[in-house]
Amino acid sequence: MSGDPKDQRLQDSGWYYLEGGETRGPVAAAQLRRLFQAGHLGPETLLWRSGMPDWQSARALQGTTPPRTSPTDMPGPVADPAPSASAPPPDSVRRLPLLIAGAAIGVFILLGGIAIGWLLRSPATEPPASQQAAAQAAPAVPDPAPQSPSVAPEAEAAPDPVASQYQVIDLHRWFNSGVAGLMVVSQNMHYQILARLELAPRQADGTRQVTQVVEQTRLVQADEMSRATCQSALNDLVGRQFSYTLNQLDEITASPGLEPHAASQPAALLLEQAGLRVALIDEAGWRDIAQCSFQRPQPDIAEGQSWNRPVMRSWQPWGSWRGVTTYSRRGPEAAPGIRCDYVHAVSFVPSEPSGGGLALPLAGAQFQPAAATGSFVFDTERDRLVEAREVFHVKGTVTTSVTSVMGTETHLQVEERLELVIQISDQNPWLPGP
Repeated sequence: MSGDPKDQRLQDSGWYYLEGGETRGPVAAAQLRRLFQAGHLGPETLLWRSGMPDWQSARALQGTTPPRTSPTDMPGPVADPAPSASAPPPDSVRRLPLLIAGAAIGVFILLGGIAIGWLLRSPATEPPASQQAAAQAAPAVPDPAPQSPSVAPEAEAAPDPVASQYQVIDLHRWFNSGVAGLMVVSQNMHYQILARLELAPRQADGTRQVTQVVEQTRLVQADEMSRATCQSALNDLVGRQFSYTLNQLDEITASPGLEPHAASQPAALLLEQAGLRVALIDEAGWRDIAQCSFQRPQPDIAEGQSWNRPVMRSWQPWGSWRGVTTYSRRGPEAAPGIRCDYVHAVSFVPSEPSGGGLALPLAGAQFQPAAATGSFVFDTERDRLVEAREVFHVKGTVTTSVTSVMGTETHLQVEERLELVIQISDQNPWLPGP
């Protein structure tokens, strides 16, 4: 690794860890050590960084877990392997915009709902109390000496203005479920959201605040059963604001302003009365869309080279997805754009039997991704993303215990496909033309 400050920044910020079934990171080495010292992380905490084939426990990574009683003797994280053309250190490509608007299905029962979203939540870490006390005990900075009346005081620099961008979110979702070949639920929703992004100037540490304001929505298509509820929920989105914090690599580190937004309605299905939950975008989904909107290529990566980062995604109440996303630079699509493609290599991890969210006990669930791919185009002159696309298509079986009704288990065949397109522009693309 060279002495380039950018390279050192990537080394220091490249650690990910699992906490409560969620992926946290990237975090700097010093922050990781503080988490161990404070007892928030332990020897069995799973860690990952570029160059590692899979998650490993801190105990297995000698030198990663620091002693909790002697911060001055705390060893640093395991060093990265030498960088290579095929696996450079991770940078700002960390977005996994695989959010899926949820739906809950059921036969003879009321299901609670599917909530699909990539879990990339990284709550801010507070400094140790000793650091806070030291900061409070620090002597106050003395007032500057008075200036001579004959010398004009230096004018304060005007703050940088807030930059505005426009974001168009296009979501098209298909959902089908049936029992023994009989179609029970079929849902088709296609809608668009126009939002304004207000980007505050970067702070000294490289972070910046972003506010997302929903300005308009459009219902492009919806099945008869979902249309009214979907339109009402879209109308209710207008005017909502969401906020989040980006680090120096444009990765989301905090999202205190994200809120779930869903509407539910009962639906008469073929066999019995069941519940259908129409959810536009949940909390994880908003976060994924935000992260997807700030994708950028790995620095100093040539055409044909690739890099990767870990992914952990919740798909409750049935389970979660876990794996690695590999990004590849494909070269210019149209100057000055750079195109990058990516593939999510994920495996499904089912919830424990009787998992939450179902009216009757969950006996099991098995799913396989039929497609989990995406791409984005980055404008090097404007230094921002132009467009991102992703497809996530899964098929599987959910087994629920309905012995009180049928005396046996029920196997639900489930298939869901989401197509996501995000476009970023400097002008409002929905304004009427001249």
